[in-house]
Amino acid sequence: MLRLCVVGLLGLVVVPPLPADPTPQPMLSLLIVDGMNNHDWPRATRILKEILGSSGRFTVDVSTSPPANAPEDAWDKWRPEFDQYDMVLSDFNGGHRQDSLHWPREVEKSLEDYVSGGGGLVIYHAANNSFPNWTAYNEMIGLGWRSPDFGPSLIVAPDEKVVVIPKGRGRNPGHGPEHDFQVTVLTADHPMTKGLPKKWMHPHEQLTHGQHGPVKNMTVLSYAYSKDAGDNEVMEWVIPYGKGRVYVTMLGHLWKGKPDTAMRCIGFQTMLIRGCEWAATGKVTYPVPKDFPTAMEMRLRAVATVRKPEDRVTENINDGGTIFSVRSPSGIGSAKIHQESWPDHMSLRLHLQGLEGLAISNGSVAFKASVLSHSGHRRLLGVVDNGHEKVVDKDDPYWSEIRTFDANGKPVQGLPGEGGYFEMVLPQALFEARPKSLTIDWIDFYRN
Repeated sequence: MLRLCVVGLLGLVVVPPLPADPTPQPMLSLLIVDGMNNHDWPRATRILKEILGSSGRFTVDVSTSPPANAPEDAWDKWRPEFDQYDMVLSDFNGGHRQDSLHWPREVEKSLEDYVSGGGGLVIYHAANNSFPNWTAYNEMIGLGWRSPDFGPSLIVAPDEKVVVIPKGRGRNPGHGPEHDFQVTVLTADHPMTKGLPKKWMHPHEQLTHGQHGPVKNMTVLSYAYSKDAGDNEVMEWVIPYGKGRVYVTMLGHLWKGKPDTAMRCIGFQTMLIRGCEWAATGKVTYPVPKDFPTAMEMRLRAVATVRKPEDRVTENINDGGTIFSVRSPSGIGSAKIHQESWPDHMSLRLHLQGLEGLAISNGSVAFKASVLSHSGHRRLLGVVDNGHEKVVDKDDPYWSEIRTFDANGKPVQGLPGEGGYFEMVLPQALFEARPKSLTIDWIDFYRN
């Protein structure tokens, strides 16, 4: 008899980047500053707040500047209280030209004093475009969207030595179209990069080249090869400023109305969390997650709602297609994956020790399966379509074989055991109607 999975009610819960650390850490206070940017800053700030808030490490507030055309009295009233926070993250880009908007001098001086006095600062993506005429800001960020006449530039040689390109030479700042590329860790012994793989894949990002600035006291954390420039361009770096710490990341691109793929990258999210923690304290306690990207596979936090906040869904992308990977500490759960368009080749991976109940629904058709725990061999498959249930065979378009793998990724007979997982190809028939979501319910073992 076909074993059916019990379907639970979904809750709208943000999927956390990682389950909470078993040893609670003191919460750090963080202020995001935004208000203008050539990127989609309202959406970026919202995503940044979700990433940082759901990490369990930060309380997050936002200070939004007046618009560029605001009257002078509006700017006179805007005074972010930097000194009330452990760290500040800038999502502000007023422009890179000499006549671009600058903050009121009182606000600039307040940030200078805050960082030099020991505060942490994180510069996110295009925020390093800002304030070309602010000397202290340029020293804090090290490199910015500046012309060669502004200052030196940096590249990383094939032997991984950092090369300084003198002022007046090198490329103008720029980037090619968004594309997937490999990030390489240069400084592996920094608290932020300890435990990371040497190389990891990052998706759909603008790879910036030709940044210029003072380049004083910079430690380059990572770089990536630019196919447009033909050199290894620096992606992340840190700088001491007085008693404070500054982390700059060129990752996390987001155009208005375009996908947030780069910001869903688990590599970007992990480094953002670790970078903010380091900027605030000089230490890093947030661990590198098990689903961190590899040298060959991009791993994104899937757009999903889950019934239990500790469950998480990862979107793993490699040459073979997309794998939706589910981790569920309790073994019983439900997730709804949202997609505007579905990839051509998709698989489902369930990190469970048993699978006595599985149901996958596109809203009109429910695919159901069960792996019997007493034998581990029989896969019972069925489909419910318009209220009619049928058992499927290998000739049915809904057919899919459920395979088991051990913790090392090797195929095994029976149940996968600790650290192993179940995996199946998702039948294309589930996506012929172009559903906007896919609901997955699972039970490892039925309880009495």
